[in-house]
Amino acid sequence: MDEQDFSDLYALMRGNADAITVMDAKGLYAHQEYEEALRKLQAVKQRYEAGKLRVMRMKIDDTASKKSKEEEAKDRRLQKRQQRYHEVMQKLDEILEALGPIAERAAARKRREAEAETEAEARQPAEPKVADQKDADQADVDRIPSEETIDVQASDELTHADDDPVASRNHLFDAFANCKNAAEQRSLLAEHFVLSAIRSQEDIRPGDLHFIDGGTQTYLATIRNSDNPQRVRLKSAITGDRLRTIDLPTYLKLAKHDKAVRLDSLTSEASEASKRFPAGQSKGRDASEPSHDDAVAASSLQESAEVSKILDKGAFSQLADAANRTGLCAQVDLITHVRDREFRMGNFQDALQTMEAVHAKFTAAVTSYQAKLRQEEAAIQSGKLKMSPKDLQAKRMRDTAQGQLIQRAQNRFSRVLDGLRVLLRREVASE
Repeated sequence: MDEQDFSDLYALMRGNADAITVMDAKGLYAHQEYEEALRKLQAVKQRYEAGKLRVMRMKIDDTASKKSKEEEAKDRRLQKRQQRYHEVMQKLDEILEALGPIAERAAARKRREAEAETEAEARQPAEPKVADQKDADQADVDRIPSEETIDVQASDELTHADDDPVASRNHLFDAFANCKNAAEQRSLLAEHFVLSAIRSQEDIRPGDLHFIDGGTQTYLATIRNSDNPQRVRLKSAITGDRLRTIDLPTYLKLAKHDKAVRLDSLTSEASEASKRFPAGQSKGRDASEPSHDDAVAASSLQESAEVSKILDKGAFSQLADAANRTGLCAQVDLITHVRDREFRMGNFQDALQTMEAVHAKFTAAVTSYQAKLRQEEAAIQSGKLKMSPKDLQAKRMRDTAQGQLIQRAQNRFSRVLDGLRVLLRREVASE
């Protein structure tokens, strides 16, 4: 079983309201969230089966000796719909049968990990010191830490073992916020940490605490897990809000100009190192030296809330739904892919190129559809196409409704494309 099975199921269900849910399940499967993907597909199966119940109860009348053309066409449509139902249900059963054991193994693995963590905590001495507990956790766990572990580690680094953690951390945050400039903030941090230079990718590890001078604004940031080694994901250590992802070369350039430094805990060797490097300086060059990368840092470290004001993931979901309802967009799955990959990771250029290609194909399909409508209208006016007044009225109502769906999808496309262009211009200007 692989992601192609989800794409095949989506192709069978295209035009159905649950087709987008199938692509959401595909994304969950790609991120190894098998249990959630299984629940979504089970819900899709229940809704699809209930929605097609009336169609499956209908039967084709084979007793009539002769049928009119309309009756024969109606029987063919019914037979086609019932056949599509069987194909969809067969594909759903195949995926659920294969996904069930995978989800069970994932759940069992999570239970074993939870039991192992519980046993490890039970074997630890009662009421250990915070600093000792942190060292033990880092020695025992030989894997990339989770987001929750990263938050705990960063919080521990901002406190001392003999102090009240909350009071000490809040005191440091207040003092950091009251500093008049970046130099005073560096001096304050030098009293609690060793300011270490960042020279390569190996110096950027999940859970590390960094001080970043963005020119117009400074940050205390925690390094988050990243599925792309060329992207540095950040999280504010003070507010917990996610900061904008920065590409690795730009971040290393900031570090080269001493605008980004790692904050290491004070140890005996670190204390000696801090004496060799005066407060307010890291192991790099003088922090007061001006750098042309200040504007780059200020733009690169925009909080995700600012990006959301321009464009958010909900706009992609609304576009995918609107395009799917028209029945003219054959690449709805690409829209959700861009939402969950390129846009989420901050790759605005790749996202814009992909969305422009999808929009171009959608526009071509709309143009072809409108040309077909004009031909039909001309045939009706000339008398080549005979339609009763009732059928003509019904046709024009359908065409009007379809036109509204197309206009809605075009508006959604414009919103997403314009937002991506604004974000890309901001990114290019910062470079």
